[in-house]
Amino acid sequence: MAAQSIDRDAQLAREAVERLTSDAWTERIDASATLLELARSIDGERSLAVLEDALQAWLATTKDDADSTGDVAEVFARFEFAASEAFYNSPRAGLGITYDQSPAEIGVRLGGTVPGFDAHEKLRSGDIVLSLSGIPIEGGTPDLPVAIASHQPGEQAEIELIRDGERTSVMVTLGRREDLNSARRLDEPVLRRAWAMRMDRLRGLSDRQRLNTEAPRLVLEAPQPNSPSRVRPRLADISLGGEPAMNAARRAGVVAQVLPGTDPQSAVRAELSRVNADLARVVRRAIDLEESIRQMELELRMVPDTVEGRAYAQRLRDRVSQLRRDLAPIQQEQTRLMQERVKLIQALSQ
Repeated sequence: MAAQSIDRDAQLAREAVERLTSDAWTERIDASATLLELARSIDGERSLAVLEDALQAWLATTKDDADSTGDVAEVFARFEFAASEAFYNSPRAGLGITYDQSPAEIGVRLGGTVPGFDAHEKLRSGDIVLSLSGIPIEGGTPDLPVAIASHQPGEQAEIELIRDGERTSVMVTLGRREDLNSARRLDEPVLRRAWAMRMDRLRGLSDRQRLNTEAPRLVLEAPQPNSPSRVRPRLADISLGGEPAMNAARRAGVVAQVLPGTDPQSAVRAELSRVNADLARVVRRAIDLEESIRQMELELRMVPDTVEGRAYAQRLRDRVSQLRRDLAPIQQEQTRLMQERVKLIQALSQ
């Protein structure tokens, strides 16, 4: 029965991706909704893989089609809107390394590896990591944690490194971040950039120049709900903006290409759709963190006043403090998005 459910989910995902190129705009909207529902309903361990397999299957059928450029732009933007839900709810990958804090002229120097991870067999203390899955790694930046977080457990990553003065590369199977005892929760900017890197790999982009582009990822929203138009940007650039691991990385807007000469406020409505989606996701993250804090504070009241209890209570207090630190930037982002939303609504009402 479980296998039938998996096959059904995969089939629904493939059909939905194919419908993203329908002549009817309303059909494309419905296909987007189907992908979003699958992202939310499939088990978090496999939801992203199901959606990405569907996208890869569609790309394989269009790779030699010169007329599919506009379709690809819209399919990627709509796909990302849904698949990001699956990514944020999926388990995080862990490489299983520690860092050597001594400076390296380039890359990041490893201090050691964690038993139980594939890296324990393939990496060594003193290795200097230069790139992971094609993502250049610079010392003193979050590049390496972000690149690792862009993967899921069980995936392989090619690591380019310097060992004993020689450049080499190794393929490492990533483990689960939760198996790292000292692992801290990844904050919002790191996860956002990790998702951006994953989408770049799906698009075939990984070099530093393309990652740094400031081009906005926006395909405009059709003004008429029943528009049959398939007019799309022939060379739409919906690649990512901002430096790796920084706040500027963002998802594409809710999309469908605007008809030439129609309502000039279409771009405002498309941006409002993006802001509403981002705001909903940030609010959910804030609620989850606030609930975790509340539960831990309740637990603190019930901890017995013993040696073991006081030690446990201190760990709980440390965890609450960490969660509050994680919550602060999310609340700031929520405030920023709410202000941006008000401005866009005011622009539409003029």
